[in-house]
Amino acid sequence: MSTQNVTPENRQIFNDLLEKIGNIKKGSIMSGVVMMEDNYSVFVDLGLKAYGKIPKEEFYIDDKKALPKQGEVIPVLLESLEDLQGNIVISYSKAQRQSKWGTLEQYCQKRTSIEGVVMKKVHGGCIVRILDISAFLPKTHFPNDVKDPKDLLKRKLNCTIIKMDANKSNIVVSAKNSNDMEILSTFSTGQIVQGIVKSISESYALIELGSGINGKLHIREISWSKIDNISDVLTVGETLQVKIISDGSRVDLSLREVDGKNPWLKRIEELGFAKDQIVTGTINKIEEKILFVKFNEEVSGSLHLNEVAWNRKYQNFNEFAEGKEITTRVIDINSRNNRLVLSIKRLQENSFDQFKIGSTVIGKITGLSELGYIVHVQDKLDGIIPNSSYYVEGTLQTDQEVTAYVHSVDNSQLILGTKAPK
Repeated sequence: MSTQNVTPENRQIFNDLLEKIGNIKKGSIMSGVVMMEDNYSVFVDLGLKAYGKIPKEEFYIDDKKALPKQGEVIPVLLESLEDLQGNIVISYSKAQRQSKWGTLEQYCQKRTSIEGVVMKKVHGGCIVRILDISAFLPKTHFPNDVKDPKDLLKRKLNCTIIKMDANKSNIVVSAKNSNDMEILSTFSTGQIVQGIVKSISESYALIELGSGINGKLHIREISWSKIDNISDVLTVGETLQVKIISDGSRVDLSLREVDGKNPWLKRIEELGFAKDQIVTGTINKIEEKILFVKFNEEVSGSLHLNEVAWNRKYQNFNEFAEGKEITTRVIDINSRNNRLVLSIKRLQENSFDQFKIGSTVIGKITGLSELGYIVHVQDKLDGIIPNSSYYVEGTLQTDQEVTAYVHSVDNSQLILGTKAPK
């Protein structure tokens, strides 16, 4: 029997199954015992099938090694029960980050200053360590007397947390003085403010908003119509009314939104385009994860890879080519990019909704991966029978037709077994 390579998606299925069976969840904080170390990693016993491995860099504080001792119990965050090499993936630094997130949120909400140490220079700023947690200090929020990031290395700063994103686990801080922060806090998203064009580059204009605060006006935010050269429409020293479209680590501005509603929205209404409508156009460009469709000279759309099919195995652009006609459903209207958001899979109901746990399906085994037997159930829909006695009874082989029980339907994946679920 031929063995198929395991994709990251199929490995994720396997991780999900292990979680269900072992009642262990990704993202949970666990306690582990430090067992040993090598030149690069610390190995931790979590009571699972193998040791978890943590890079030694995660224990560095102020560039000094603060490694735990053998036998010491430490908190870790479980990221994955098995990666591509079969290892348990855990993180000490992320466990620290999660456990201290609530405390940092209080500093952020109250705008209370907190001491941080500048660790290293990165693109656009520096990394600062606060409460042993890494945060980003943008160049625009350096102290007023500092221009070169090298002058900040190893320096202790009083920082204010100006932005936290739990989903991305990002923390942004400012090291400006309290007066600057008080001025910055007066700006808020949606506010119309007056500014002076300070400088012009190829992609944006820098707008001086007063009291040393600058905002960035990107070329696409200048006009609803496409412009090729900012200098054709703006002049250094010119006074503008602009709208704040984001505030925090930097102030982003829009000129076009001051003028009101996007005229493109009115135009697509006149042309008969609307959300949930089925539309046919011509493919004019295919990128790695996005396919672009042209409907006429004024209207185009984009189709993301994950909107091609419900089953992740078939989420690819193999069947498509530039110049080919394509029928899709409009699932959103992106007024910022003047583009329809499209889907093929939503032309029909979710094909996985028809399956109920405990029901049976008839399919044909088309191959075997490291994770189990791949079963073709219907057009563009496959299931997997994990190669385990919990799911398999008897012997299975390629090209064999099987009647299988549905064990679970997770993340657009169908988990089957020749044994009935318990």
